[in-house]
Amino acid sequence: MKFIIKSILKNMFEKKFRIFLIILSITVSTSLFFASIAIPDTLGKIYTVKLAMQ
Repeated sequence: MKFIIKSILKNMFEKKFRIFLIILSITVSTSLFFASIAIPDTLGKIYTVKLAMQ
């Protein structure tokens, strides 16, 4: 088990750009996921308010 952790940590420090790209892609994917959930609710509320004003 120690060998696996040691090799993972060694590779992480050797390949910093790859780790950066992985973290960046996870961050972008998560933000797009939450944005795709929030946009329909926001648009629905806007249309409801505009229809109520008429």
